[in-house]
Amino acid sequence: IQSRSSKATKLMGFAPLLLQIIMDESVDCSARQAAVIYLKNVINRSWALDEEEKTSGTFVLPEQDKHI
Repeated sequence: IQSRSSKATKLMGFAPLLLQIIMDESVDCSARQAAVIYLKNVINRSWALDEEEKTSGTFVLPEQDKHI
């Protein structure tokens, strides 16, 4: 499961999808809370602030996903 979630995290549009889940009041509260925590972790791990971080070879959240 972890390798699948790692692959999903790297897909463009994944962060906005998590936001949709978080904002959807019809989704179970525990699922929304899990989405909040997952989104926080994705941002903490993947939000590059400068060009050096972007070229470090690690996954960086796509610019399109940052502008939602």
